[in-house]
Amino acid sequence: LMRVTIQSAGDLPDLAREVFEAGPKHSRAQLASYLEMETLAGRLKVDNPLQAAEFFGGMVMGHRQTKALLNLAPDLTEAEIEAHAAEAARIFIRAYAV
Repeated sequence: LMRVTIQSAGDLPDLAREVFEAGPKHSRAQLASYLEMETLAGRLKVDNPLQAAEFFGGMVMGHRQTKALLNLAPDLTEAEIEAHAAEAARIFIRAYAV
């Protein structure tokens, strides 16, 4: 869906905006809200939750998303993807630990 949306974004900017709003922007906002709640509860120290959510998304998706959008073969197995996500989460939580 994302690849098709990107291909047609020039001709269908409203569709591209809707996909972005419902997908990436929404998921980042949800994560930012969670990070803000965890900060208020004293479990994390996140000064800019939206920026932190963007950082986490970049850590998890990175080059794999770019490769997928370019229709290039994935270079990681499911187990490697899970390990990468777990390590990104570990690093992220450590960066914002109290």
